[in-house]
Amino acid sequence: MELIKDSKKLVDIYDACLANRPAGVDLADMDSWRGTLLELNQIVVKKGDNYNFMKSIINSYNLFMEAIPVIKNSYDDLDLFEKQEFITRITTDYEVIYERLQKLKFNLSFYKKFGFFDNHVVAVGANGSGKTSLADNLRENLNNNGLVISAQRVLFIPELDKIPMAETSAERWSAMNLKSRTFKNIEDFLEIKEEFGFVMENLIAKHYSYAIHRLDETVPEKRLTTELESTLEIWNSVFDHRKLKLVQGIKLMVFQGVESYEPIKLSEGEKSALYLISQVIQAPKKGFIIIDEPEMYLHKTIISKIWDKLEHHRQDCTFIYLTHDLDFAESRHSAAKVWLKSFTYPNVWEINSIPKNNIPQKLMLELLGSRKNILFCEGRKGSIDENINRALLPDFTIMPVEGCLNVINFTKAYNKIPHLNTKAYGLIDSDHHTSQRLQGLKEHFIFNIKLAEVENLFLDEKLLELVSLRLYKDRVAQIKEDVIKELEKEKQLQTSRFVTNKINNIFNDSHVEKANSKEQIELNLSVFNSKIDIDSWHSERLDYIENIIREKNYAEAISIFNNKGLLGIVERNFGIKGYTDFVLKLILEKPEALTLVKALLPAELVTLA
Repeated sequence: MELIKDSKKLVDIYDACLANRPAGVDLADMDSWRGTLLELNQIVVKKGDNYNFMKSIINSYNLFMEAIPVIKNSYDDLDLFEKQEFITRITTDYEVIYERLQKLKFNLSFYKKFGFFDNHVVAVGANGSGKTSLADNLRENLNNNGLVISAQRVLFIPELDKIPMAETSAERWSAMNLKSRTFKNIEDFLEIKEEFGFVMENLIAKHYSYAIHRLDETVPEKRLTTELESTLEIWNSVFDHRKLKLVQGIKLMVFQGVESYEPIKLSEGEKSALYLISQVIQAPKKGFIIIDEPEMYLHKTIISKIWDKLEHHRQDCTFIYLTHDLDFAESRHSAAKVWLKSFTYPNVWEINSIPKNNIPQKLMLELLGSRKNILFCEGRKGSIDENINRALLPDFTIMPVEGCLNVINFTKAYNKIPHLNTKAYGLIDSDHHTSQRLQGLKEHFIFNIKLAEVENLFLDEKLLELVSLRLYKDRVAQIKEDVIKELEKEKQLQTSRFVTNKINNIFNDSHVEKANSKEQIELNLSVFNSKIDIDSWHSERLDYIENIIREKNYAEAISIFNNKGLLGIVERNFGIKGYTDFVLKLILEKPEALTLVKALLPAELVTLA
């Protein structure tokens, strides 16, 4: 390929310049030039030049080459004057060369990080991750090889008073799509507010241009569907309870039953859908379609429907979605997912692939946006577990993942991901685990509270005494007595649950060794089963619980008693409802309350918080 030959020659020239430049001539970033061109060669050899992304790369490469002084012979064949002139010209034009090199480097880096777009891509980033800036930068670098749909959309649909001219409409539509959406001045906004009109005007102009072309044909070819017809067909299929039609030649009207009205009366979501469909339908063939915040204004029930239809209709294009909506990101099942980790003004993005592991993808996307260390805990979103941990450990991103096994597996998986600025920790209840098992989990940064359940933090005797003083109700002794009585009632249940949980832990932590015969399988299973001693475990645990009851050891009772109903005992004795919320407020007001509760948390986590 000519591109490969030219760039290889240029690499040789740069090597010579670097080695032979006169003293005092500063050709900064020379190594960067060489590396960029070598990388370009490798991509062309590997991918060829038929890919969508190669058009943009080659365009930016050609612009870069135009800024470089040309020599017909090799550098070594030049005389001293020619060599000096060559270096002088590079030095003089360095700013232009450098600017164009940066565009070439951006294209190479961008396409590489996005996996060369073998499929559609969803780029997920939180606010401040540079999504809008990335969209604007792509607009500048696409070189007419695609379309950028900005998040800044002015959904005003003007009426046309005549059939628009095709050439003029196309120019307006193209010029509009090249404009930045930074809104640095009022003129920018005034221009952008006309864009919906330009979009619809171009659709209608092309519709009638095709009709006129058909009339001029001596032998009409097969009737094609116009872009306007495709737009209306897709919109009507999404909003099937109403129909959008072109009437009186140039006027759009909405029909719902026997009623009709103008599109200006559509909802913001319906207008946004029409705008998005109209833009995507008109995007350049075999190019990129970059959409900033594709979910904006659209109801959750129709987002996937719209984008599924548009991806199907424009199978020639590569869709790149820039979003912070995790539900939308997850809905693009076949798309590659990348993470906009950080942004440094004006045009430096750190873009990483979303790692594949046993953490659900939606949860993974949410975690990658965190700037704090992660704390996986038991419970669900909005649960007591989450609220308590959020109040006690505010320096962590608290992530409830339901069961203890998820906490363990997700913590291990997250910490195996390379190039992260954050670390994951796990927090589980003691919850019938053996001391050996809990000690082993600490090696993986998974720690346990010193109680059977996180709710039992608020049953601590000293904390109950603080609450008693606040409420002027001396009920602590009675609460302790009632908890012991409840444990007496449930000693068989608590014992059975402990043994069951211990068996499950053995299954989760172990496996039957591989075997090469049926006899070996049976032997291995027999060895595995021999580790389980239900009678002994049950007897030991029951004796342990009965001893707690005899000695009325309240502290030990709440450390092993797995019963979410214990908070009801406290509420009944203190005569209040919402005891957990009451204590959370008390913790915020009284430092001594916070200190008491934190003392029951793993010291390793408290130190980090």
